[in-house]
Amino acid sequence: MRIIYWGAYNTGKAHVRMLHRASNKKSLSFNTSGHFAYVLRYEKNVEYEDFYQKLDKIECISRVKNTMPSTRLCYDYGEQYNYVDDRPPLKRSFQQRIKGLSTMFNDMQWDYLLDEWEDCEFVMTPYPIIGIPNQSECNRGRRIEPSDKCIEFIKNSVNIVPYKENHLDSIISKLACFDKALAARRSFKITGKFVVFKDLVDAFVKHRDMVWLHLDDIMNEGYNIEKRLRQYNIEYQYFNLDKDDYDIFDCQVNLPRTYTHPDWDLSNEKTYDNWSQLRHIAEEYISDRNLQDARLDAKITS
Repeated sequence: MRIIYWGAYNTGKAHVRMLHRASNKKSLSFNTSGHFAYVLRYEKNVEYEDFYQKLDKIECISRVKNTMPSTRLCYDYGEQYNYVDDRPPLKRSFQQRIKGLSTMFNDMQWDYLLDEWEDCEFVMTPYPIIGIPNQSECNRGRRIEPSDKCIEFIKNSVNIVPYKENHLDSIISKLACFDKALAARRSFKITGKFVVFKDLVDAFVKHRDMVWLHLDDIMNEGYNIEKRLRQYNIEYQYFNLDKDDYDIFDCQVNLPRTYTHPDWDLSNEKTYDNWSQLRHIAEEYISDRNLQDARLDAKITS
């Protein structure tokens, strides 16, 4: 049975994707801006990428990826900015891949591709299939009526919504993803004053609401996914990232639960001091938002 993993930002997607790649399971993913989709498929141990893009029309480009099952388990933790230890920032950019491309999912004219994707064993957060053009629109609110083919594709899958029970650990990890440049632009729009945030703590001191907005965006993305699934009466089950067994994905490999978790060396005094600042901010956010459960029903009732 095909599995759809409805993970919002920073909800264990890298970990689950690695399990499926190392197990040679055919998988479908969409980029966050809605410019392309790609399928990873396998013949013996050879990994192929089918890259779906739109210029004048939708086309598929296939290429062999130079990987083996063991190399698909290689992972180095990092973020765009590093607020905790001394490792260099990790750049994650798809700008070269989307250059010159048109967005694909502003309508439902692409849904014939679902016939090609029907045999995918794993699908990662397919916003377009549920009528959300891209990740940003999940919170901004633009919606497209999904076709009957799309709804059937989803209902013929096992739908999994991940969540974290350990709120403090979850919020600390999400603070590590804080985009100080984006926050500065947002602050300017609100206050009309140009500001530079040196780091997360500086932003917290100068304009705490920008830090809260960053966290709210991530939390609301998860809530909005659940709302959309419920809107179309799509059954789903929760996956507790802190306790549940990854055997549910039926992969041939297994990894420690913390394999893609931030691996800061807290025995280092400077690193521990930086981490403690994130912990303090996380504790304030949890208290301010009365965060008791990351699932939608708790959000509705609290």
